[in-house]
Amino acid sequence: MNEPRFSLPLSWSWGRIDRRHSIPLASGPAFVHSAVVAEAESERSLIDALAQQYSGGFVFKACALDFLERAGIRPSSRLLLAYSAKVSLAGFRVPKKVRQLAAKADGLSIAEVSSEAALPLLGALAKELFPGGEPIRYFYRLEPEADDRCFTASADGFTAAILTLSRYAPDAWHVDLLLRHPTAPPGTMELLLLHVIAALAAEGIAALNLGEVPLISPAQATPVAPRSRRKNRAAQWGEQIAAVVAPLYNVAGLYQFKNKFEPVWEPRYYVGIPRLRLRDLKAFGHASGALAILEEAFRRASQ
Repeated sequence: MNEPRFSLPLSWSWGRIDRRHSIPLASGPAFVHSAVVAEAESERSLIDALAQQYSGGFVFKACALDFLERAGIRPSSRLLLAYSAKVSLAGFRVPKKVRQLAAKADGLSIAEVSSEAALPLLGALAKELFPGGEPIRYFYRLEPEADDRCFTASADGFTAAILTLSRYAPDAWHVDLLLRHPTAPPGTMELLLLHVIAALAAEGIAALNLGEVPLISPAQATPVAPRSRRKNRAAQWGEQIAAVVAPLYNVAGLYQFKNKFEPVWEPRYYVGIPRLRLRDLKAFGHASGALAILEEAFRRASQ
């Protein structure tokens, strides 16, 4: 496989075989929620190939600004919806708070397992965490690809946590899934992530992206493209929605956990090809379950 010259959206990964995972939205286009890319000549060629496959249009998420610009995707076809936390691994120094928390879970054993071996562990942990079914769909994958990497934290046959990684650039990996058992000791996730960071750094990997956090505007974020009045309103609405959603989905807690690793916060965009339509965004919210969470949050807030 030829090494790619660019990074992919966080929901996509590089692998040995081209594969697309998508669902049709009620509004018409396909939502490409994840994909494996074997090779591509350029960002533009990749988008053109997808446009041929999805002749009725397609949407995807978690796209970085540099990908959009090199692919020639115009501003009217993208909307800032989240930020992701990228940790540079060269010379990474463990923050004191992270080191202290990780020490509390020192009795756990960290191991890398194959994607195949991780499947039953992920299924058992998902049943424990989501007894009524996944509250949000297509934001993560409970079935890692063969080229993904999986790490577990365990003790005496008890799986305390699982982390899966997908490669979105030649020298960068992305945390696709991070699940913790409710009875896992404090510091489990910090210990697991520190092990992963050390393993990747030893391999010469440049960065680990800890994933997205929606509905926030980090105080120290990389520059974003100039925003229109509509996008400024969307950002303000996002902050207001985050406050309402907090009782059901702890956006602030997710941000605080990732921010402990002192990452660079990068803007991530929702994209519509050949154009962005608000009805597609609404249909995406219905399909993923995100809109149901919003509706329930507003219902509780109004009581």
